[in-house]
Amino acid sequence: MLLTLANCQSHLDQKLFVHEITDLQDLLALKDDWSQVWKESTQQSLFASWDWAVSWWLHFGDSVPTSGPLRTMRILAVYSGSHQLYGLIPLYGVDRLSAGCWSREIRQFGDDGRDGEGMTEEPTVVIRHGCEDAVLYAALQYLFGDQSSSWDFMKLRVQTERTFLEQLPVSSKRHKVKRRTAEGSQILSLPSDWETYRRTLSRSMRDNLKYYPRKLDRAQVRWRTHWAERPDEVRDYFPDLVRLHNHRALNQRGMYHGTHMRGDRHVTFLRDIMRRLADQQKVTLGIMEANGEIIAAQAFLHSGDAVVVYYSGYSADWYDYSPVFILGSELIRRAQAQGIRKINFLPDQTPWKERWGATSSTAIHELVAISMQPASLARIAYRSAHRTIERGLSLQNGVRL
Repeated sequence: MLLTLANCQSHLDQKLFVHEITDLQDLLALKDDWSQVWKESTQQSLFASWDWAVSWWLHFGDSVPTSGPLRTMRILAVYSGSHQLYGLIPLYGVDRLSAGCWSREIRQFGDDGRDGEGMTEEPTVVIRHGCEDAVLYAALQYLFGDQSSSWDFMKLRVQTERTFLEQLPVSSKRHKVKRRTAEGSQILSLPSDWETYRRTLSRSMRDNLKYYPRKLDRAQVRWRTHWAERPDEVRDYFPDLVRLHNHRALNQRGMYHGTHMRGDRHVTFLRDIMRRLADQQKVTLGIMEANGEIIAAQAFLHSGDAVVVYYSGYSADWYDYSPVFILGSELIRRAQAQGIRKINFLPDQTPWKERWGATSSTAIHELVAISMQPASLARIAYRSAHRTIERGLSLQNGVRL
């Protein structure tokens, strides 16, 4: 499949080719090229890094002995005619048995589909800056063209400042396509000093910055925050992060928080990626202690020129003292002292992120496609009929599905 590289200004005469990577060894060999493209990408998201892709596949891909459907690697590497890598779309194929019929799906790394939590908060696509539209177009021409008979369902998410996926010219006769757009990662842009930033906050936020530490002091609690950065420190405090994250999910007070660590593979994946990032000095665990007990922990990732606010946890016994709020304020002070000017609160616009002053300048564009080819339609019709019959039998037996 050929496409003129119209949006890469210095390479207007080049053509783009899509090569599909299906083997773990080929992915491992791609480390240097992948990392170079990542350095030249606009977002520089750690979730789109080579380390994240490898670790995610090792724990959620075809090498995982589970009772679920088999997954096959389908990473789309987009090259120029001179064999220079311009972008990577990390995908996998999965055959699911539903209602007695197989369905062939294509999903992104980080999207665990109906199996649960993928632990990847930003889209995993990585493309050289300025080449986003051309690379995505080449990849989608490949999937909707030569490879259109290899899937029944596909889902793709990209975070960009543009709306290419909304304008994608896809034939409605061969595929049914739905496009959705949501706000991208919520970014807090920091001034150079704490007092200037503090004055931008609401009165209630400014009051809380003083209230919770004073409340601890009035209760004569011996408390402190500290930061685990060395690989051995990250390893030692990691069990506390997991324990407190799950403990937070059990708290019956305040806003409900689910758990991202739903099983052993989620914990082992997180341990592995924390180890990889700690070796590169790209992760810090914020720890809060009270009376010698660790009562809160939060993971902060260092991605490009920003600090990313990742998973957290706290002891429900200390809910009234808002320990994660205290860790957040300490993080901002620390970031300013280190010359960091961006805090990434990740996607999803929520009130607590707004209270810190985070806003979004990017969008996450999602494309969901269903194949309308005869074989795919036959499988869809079979599953629909099977479910209708099951629902009718269940209602006859007094069971509501």
